[in-house]
Formats: sequence, C-alpha cells, structure tokens
Amino acid sequence: MKLKKASKQKSENSITYIMHNRSFLILVCLLLFLSCNKKDNKSDDLFSKVQNVSCTKISIDFMLGMPNQIGMIDDIIIILDVFEQKALTLYDYKNNRFINRIIGIGQGPNEVIPPFDLSINYDKKTINLLQRQNGIFTQYNIENLIRGNVNPTNETNLGNIDKAIETSNGYISSGFYEDGVIGFHDNKGIIQKVKNTYPEYLKLSEQVNAYDKYALGQGALSFNNNTRTFVFASFFTGEITFYKLSEDNELIKMSYYDLNKSSELKNRISSSINVKIAETDIVHSEGIYATKDFFYILYLGKTMREKYQDSNIQSSTIFQFDTEGNIINCFKTNKRLYGICVDENNEKIFGISLDDELEYVLVEIDI
Repeated sequence: MKLKKASKQKSENSITYIMHNRSFLILVCLLLFLSCNKKDNKSDDLFSKVQNVSCTKISIDFMLGMPNQIGMIDDIIIILDVFEQKALTLYDYKNNRFINRIIGIGQGPNEVIPPFDLSINYDKKTINLLQRQNGIFTQYNIENLIRGNVNPTNETNLGNIDKAIETSNGYISSGFYEDGVIGFHDNKGIIQKVKNTYPEYLKLSEQVNAYDKYALGQGALSFNNNTRTFVFASFFTGEITFYKLSEDNELIKMSYYDLNKSSELKNRISSSINVKIAETDIVHSEGIYATKDFFYILYLGKTMREKYQDSNIQSSTIFQFDTEGNIINCFKTNKRLYGICVDENNEKIFGISLDDELEYVLVEIDI
C-alpha cells in the first residue's frame, strides 16, 4: 500500500514538474516571440524622427558628367564621375577650388576599367576604387592624387565580385557565391570564408539560382574599423542589418530593420513565381556612407518605374545610425539625391543632385 502511495506521489510530482517546465517553456517562447516582434517593430522607428532639411547648391566652376558616388577626406570631396576619360574628380570644398580630374580610363599602365565602386578609408586617408569588371581593388593616397601622382599604394585582385570594402585585416566583398553573398578575404585577396546573409525566405527558395539570388538580395556595404561594425543595406529585399565582426570573421548580428515586411517581391520569391526584378518592385537603400561615429544610409523607397522617371521624385531620405545600429536621425531632403558623403565632424551632408535644367550639381545640407 505504501509502495502504491509512493508511486502515485512520484507520478503526481512528475506531472507537476512537466507542467511547470511546460509553462516555463511556453513563457520563454512567448518572450522570444515578443522580443522578435519588438526587434522587427524597430523598423517603424526609422521614420519617427523625421527632420525636413534643405539642399543648398554649391557653386562650382567645373562640369559634372554623370556622377554616382562621392566621398570626403578632410576638406577634399572625391567624385566618382567617368567624364573626359577620367574616373575621379577632386574638389577642395573649403577653398571652393577644382583640383583635377584624375585616373585614366583604359587598359594602359595605371588606368582603370568601369564600372566602379568607390569607398574611403579615413584612417589611412586613401581612396579605394573597385573595378567591378575584373575584381581589382586599387588604393590611392589622397595627397598623391592631389599632386597628380596616380601610382596606387596597393592593388589586390579579389576575384569575381561585385562590391568590396577594406577591413583592418583584409576585405569584405559581395558577389555571386554559391554558398552565400558575403565573402571574407585576407590581405592578399584570398577568399577565406563565405556567409549567407540573405533573408530566410530567399535562403530557402530552392528554385532561385545563385545569380538571381544575388540580383534580388544585393545591397550596399560599409565597415567601421574602430568598432568593427559591418553594415549591409539591401537594394530590393529591404533589410538593413548591423553586425559586429569578430577577429576570425564571424558576423554577430546587433540590429536589424525590415523595410519590406509585406512586399509583392517577398511573396513572389516565397512562392518561386517570377523572381526577376519588376518595375513595380521597390528600391530601398541606395548607398551607405560611414564616418568615424555614424553610418548614413541613403534611402529611396520608390518603385523601379518611379526611379527611372526620377524627375517626379522630389526628395530623398537619409537615415543616421550610431555604430551599434541605433537610429539617431531621419532626414528628408527637398531634392532627390544620387549619392552622399558627410564631413568628419558630422555637421554637413554633401550630395549629388539635379538642378532645374537637369544638370548634375553638388549640394550641401546643414545637420
């Protein structure tokens, strides 16, 4: 009788233990669910601090061709503008002085082949130019270029890639990798590992090949050497993700924003129906610019059709984040911008825009 009673007590204790732990697990799952939702809801915070800002045209005494990227080192604005058979235009903002057009287009000595991707290394005061056609990542010292010296300080072949940025111990690239989208290279350019950072619905789509996945999931890259913060902002799938990069090139996600929560594109990818970019798909981020303390993301939020009828687009949005991925400001401009850079004191944003005669101009914004 005592044995039966003990057995019954043990059974009741087991049931109580299971129910207790089940309740605990349900509570944990609920908290995780709420946490994830809260994380996603941060996307709504991006537009909660909108400030209207005005673009002021900078009077310059030189012509622009079709510029699409700009950068800044000290007071020198570097304009990526394939014009008059040169790749770059240098402009001294402080003294309002045209310096030169520099780096020849072609296949001769010290010449480069478009298309390009431009990035800046503040610490080394170098201009980085990626030749997207051949994967050559070339670095130039700003003082050398000002003096007309086009000999690169370093040149690295990163292989078949589309975009690249420099880190303290190598390079990060994006391209048509079978195993993912983000590649990590050593200082010699040799690929060390590849990470798949696509959103889950794109990762899981078996009907989409590597080329189309990249076309859908491509975006802008940026890196802060001091804090080892890596940022990816997609063009079409709409996510902005902040990572901490470990010394062994592992990505630790810090902050995530999804600006494409209920898009037609996401639904098409999930159902593997017509995974090509359509004119009704939204163009989200168009570029990232990093200073020592902040990241600035140029955001469009218009369809492909609207983008290419851009005379109807009267403004752009610029998100300012700290190096942990927290939103600081949201600036809405009174002109459409095609590229931005920011001074080192984070007091002015400079941009490429169009004037009333549809000529490209430089503008400045006080922040």
